[in-house]
Amino acid sequence: MTDEIMKQCKTFWPCIFQTYICVPLVWLVSTGWIIGQESLFSFLSPPVRNFTPENYQAQYQNWNIAQSDQGWIYVANNSGLLEFDGMKWQLYPLPQRQPARTVHIGPDGRVLVGGFEFIGELESPDIGQKALVNIVNEEASGLTKEEIWHAVQREKVTYLQSFSMIYEWSGSSIQSILPPTNLMFIQDVNGSLIFQAIDGGLYELTRDKSFVALPRSEGLSDKTVAFILPWTDLQWLIGTNSHGAFLYSAKDGLSNWDSPVNRALKSSQLNKGLRLSTGYYTFGTISDGVYVTDSLGGLLYHLNKDSGLQNNTVLSMMEDSDQNLWVGLDKGVDMIALSSPLRYFSDLSGQIGTVYTAAIHKDVLYIGSNQGVFYAPIQSANLRHTINAFKLVEGTQGQVWRLLKIKGELLCGHNNGTYKIEGHKSQRISDIKGGWDFSEVQWDDNKLIQSVYSGLVRYDFTPDKGWQLGGRINGFSEAVKQVKLDSNRQFWAIHPQRGLFKLKLNKACDQVLEWKTYGEDQGLNSDYQLAFIHWNDDIIVKSDCYYRYDEKRDRFMCISKEEGGKWDNSSSWIFGSDSLWFYRDNIDFWLGQGDQMIRQFDVRLVPKYENIIEEPTLNGGVFLFCQVNGFSVFRRSMLNSLKKQDHTHPITFKSVRAYSRDGHGIYLNLNGYPELKSNMNNLNFELAQALFTRPPNIEYRLENLHEDWLPLPVSSGTISLQNLKSGEYTLHVRSSDQLYALSYAFTILNPWYLSKWAVVLYALLFILMIYMLYRYLDYRIRKEREAFEKRRKEEARLLKERESRRQLEREIELKSRELAHSAMTIVRKNEVLYELKNNLKSLLKKDDKSKDIIRMLDEHLESEQDWESFVEVFNNVHDDFFKKLQVRFGKLTPGDLKLAAYLRLNLSTKEIAPLLNISVRGVENKRYRLRKKMNLPDDVNLTEFMINF
Repeated sequence: MTDEIMKQCKTFWPCIFQTYICVPLVWLVSTGWIIGQESLFSFLSPPVRNFTPENYQAQYQNWNIAQSDQGWIYVANNSGLLEFDGMKWQLYPLPQRQPARTVHIGPDGRVLVGGFEFIGELESPDIGQKALVNIVNEEASGLTKEEIWHAVQREKVTYLQSFSMIYEWSGSSIQSILPPTNLMFIQDVNGSLIFQAIDGGLYELTRDKSFVALPRSEGLSDKTVAFILPWTDLQWLIGTNSHGAFLYSAKDGLSNWDSPVNRALKSSQLNKGLRLSTGYYTFGTISDGVYVTDSLGGLLYHLNKDSGLQNNTVLSMMEDSDQNLWVGLDKGVDMIALSSPLRYFSDLSGQIGTVYTAAIHKDVLYIGSNQGVFYAPIQSANLRHTINAFKLVEGTQGQVWRLLKIKGELLCGHNNGTYKIEGHKSQRISDIKGGWDFSEVQWDDNKLIQSVYSGLVRYDFTPDKGWQLGGRINGFSEAVKQVKLDSNRQFWAIHPQRGLFKLKLNKACDQVLEWKTYGEDQGLNSDYQLAFIHWNDDIIVKSDCYYRYDEKRDRFMCISKEEGGKWDNSSSWIFGSDSLWFYRDNIDFWLGQGDQMIRQFDVRLVPKYENIIEEPTLNGGVFLFCQVNGFSVFRRSMLNSLKKQDHTHPITFKSVRAYSRDGHGIYLNLNGYPELKSNMNNLNFELAQALFTRPPNIEYRLENLHEDWLPLPVSSGTISLQNLKSGEYTLHVRSSDQLYALSYAFTILNPWYLSKWAVVLYALLFILMIYMLYRYLDYRIRKEREAFEKRRKEEARLLKERESRRQLEREIELKSRELAHSAMTIVRKNEVLYELKNNLKSLLKKDDKSKDIIRMLDEHLESEQDWESFVEVFNNVHDDFFKKLQVRFGKLTPGDLKLAAYLRLNLSTKEIAPLLNISVRGVENKRYRLRKKMNLPDDVNLTEFMINF
């Protein structure tokens, strides 16, 4: 490198030409380009996205940043290595939990990490899993007690350094290189490895691993070099911590960098420097954030905590593949979207307040907010994104609703009235409260209609006095928030809360001749909270739907029902025409042209007061968006470049994992089409999208399961599908703008009991079951036939038995009647004989012949023949009655048995007496003696006992 510089400077005049002629020429060309592109508004800056320690869940300080070939961001943090894939952050700690000081992506895509006694690589031992692995032996490499702070690449070799040692990593082995002195950071300057010796000058590490001191660099010995950047072919830009930046060449040595920004850098303590791919330079400081300059050092942006950074101390910087600047801070990580088509002014302090309107008048930007009217020149080399860029226009404190540039004057509709603005002064031309909106009069350009809190007001223009209050417009006193003139010279007015009116004014515009209210009867679904949409010259009203006025029908027609397409009710159209439009979809803001969405913008307009200001003559056309805490600007000239941008931020699968209900899981191939067992029916898809200017906005849908697209939660990065049934699935993923999409097909196999072999087995089992069922049914039929036959025989037997029993019962009944008859016959006979005997005793004399007759009667009364006949019949009816009595009561006499038999027949004492040929008193005595022999209790009825025995 040194030899090349010396050779180029051997000829004096070429150097003079390059230094004193080419550089100014380049400066002029560059300055003109910068003025046209970056310095349209000197107080604007690119958007900043903050990543707080709470976002990435690690410590505050971030020492180095790198980007992989996949587009993912890696940050060396005090907690370890951070990985950001656009969706979420992942931390990989070092083995001893030591801070990571540097991260480097080699040409082979390998991620190298340096820390205390550690040089490691982020490896993936398994699909979907990563870990930091030490790739060197500390003792063998001399890494003991060394801390790796920096890494730089030259061709295929990576050089990692501490402040006392350099390590050369070839990709498979490492060698230590001892420098001649302690050193600051090695810098790659146009392919040469340059570093400063601590308390010394510059050295170059040559390809043969020797060190060459660079001439005329000794002036750096009392300075600490923070960076070395190429400036011209012959000069380098060297930044020092406390002395600012210098230009260095081998011929001339050190010289001061003559740039206005250098004075600020000296007081802010330079820490990092970077030359961007656009040729710009960016400088990170310890106390005042980031400075971005053009290729000649002209300040473009100054970003610090007041303009969106989390912290003013810059520890590292990196330009990503989209030409955005990443800044590692003492607290957090920020991304400065230099590639964004928008430039912002953010009032984080709240001094300006919420911006409702704006206008550019005589090369001055005026913004109207809830604090008043503020102004700033649109070109200013001394004001860079600071609140001091804007000054308050005198007398305009309070709520501003509308700024209108017309006929060379700037009018301000204000809560306190209406003002005429000129420079930094204001003149009130009306004290009528609440100047909400203006509308020009089509048939008289010297008249202007204004909507106010209490109706309409007219202004008149004269060349000598300009715009002056003409007076109130009579005949209409409703509050009017918006007013619009249609092509038929009719004014339309919207009430701030409820109401839409069509007004017909006289030619002098001092009287409303007639007016009509429009509501549900005229096609609107509701007349609450209406608003006009700025779309060509049509009267478009936003309610629950977008409505266009139909003059012939004198009613409003819902556009979404008529035309569909972009007039979707889910979006909120704000401004546009058929060629260019802006709309808000939920919280996202979009730019489109025709039927194509071009870009999502990070814009937050004021709710219910969305206002976009177009300046078509300024720099090819400028759109200014009024926001809650400032405003942003978009140049129409960037439209073509936006449409030509390649979509380089595809959505990818970072990992796909299938797992069972018990948590056991496996990582799958990212290309898809796996066949999973039925128990592995839970899947997690980890997504990545290296698009960092905004949070991801992704939708997904599982074919055969989800009908609608489902939003992926912000910062989740994971799609979780649970308890899927067997079948073929395809997961579709897309960005909300439908620019990026991917899919993943997979199959969940049937469980073993539903596999093909199981189905064959089931078929065989089914056939066997049918056969067994046939055999079983046949067996059942036979059994039932046998049972039927058995039942038939049994029923026949039972029928026969029943018939026999009935026959027996009839016989028993007959015998019972016969027994009863026999007993009664005996009773009657004995009664007759007994009566005859008694009569004979009283009639006949007591002679031998009469005694013979009485003895004959007694013999008949006591005859055993009647008793034997009775017993024979009795036993046929009451089988074993006497046997059971004798078994149970063995002391019973034949007389007792006779009495028991008569009692069994339920004969009374009177009836029993003739049968026993004794008196009734004798029967009672015999009953008494029988009870005693049978030991019956007194409460037991003897007759009932015998009947039931």
